[in-house]
Amino acid sequence: MKPALTALAAGVLLPLSMAPFGLWFLGPLSPALWFLALREERGRGLLNGWLYGLGSYGVGVSWVYVSIHDHGGAPPALAATLILIFASGMALFPTVQGYLFRRLAGARPGAGAGSAAPPAPLQAAWFAVLFITFEWLLGWVLTGFPWLAAGYGQLDAPLAAFAPLGGVSLVS
Repeated sequence: MKPALTALAAGVLLPLSMAPFGLWFLGPLSPALWFLALREERGRGLLNGWLYGLGSYGVGVSWVYVSIHDHGGAPPALAATLILIFASGMALFPTVQGYLFRRLAGARPGAGAGSAAPPAPLQAAWFAVLFITFEWLLGWVLTGFPWLAAGYGQLDAPLAAFAPLGGVSLVS
C-alpha cells in the first residue's frame, strides 16, 4: 500500500479504537502505521500528516454532522461540507507534526553524499515525543479540542494501567 494511503487508513483506525466501536487494539496500531508511512516516503511529511489527520478527524467528528443536520436543520450537503472543512482544519495539527518529524528523521540537507537518516529507534522516539506534544497542543490551542487523543481508546485495555501515573497523555 502506498504511504499516503497507509497514512489515511491509519488515521481512520484511531477513532475506531474509541467508543462506540471499542476496538482498542487499533489505537496503538494507528500511530504505528502512520510512523511507518512517514518513514517510508521522504519529503511527504505534510501530505501524510494531513491525510492521517483527515482520516482521523473525518471519522472521529462524524457525530458533529448529526448535530448540524438533524438538530440544526442544515441541508445534508451543507452539513457534510462543514464537517469536511472542520476535519481539514483539525488535520493541520498532524500536518505540522508530520512535517517536523520528516525534518528530524530525514538525512540532513547539505550533509554530503552518503549521509544517512538517524537510526529507527531514535526516529521512533522523536515520533512519540511529537505525537504526545501535538495531542497536548490540541487540548489547549484555540480553546482546545481534547477529543480523539489516542489514550482515550485504551480505557478498557491493558494500557489503561498507565492512566493513574500520567493521565491520557501517558497512555497515548
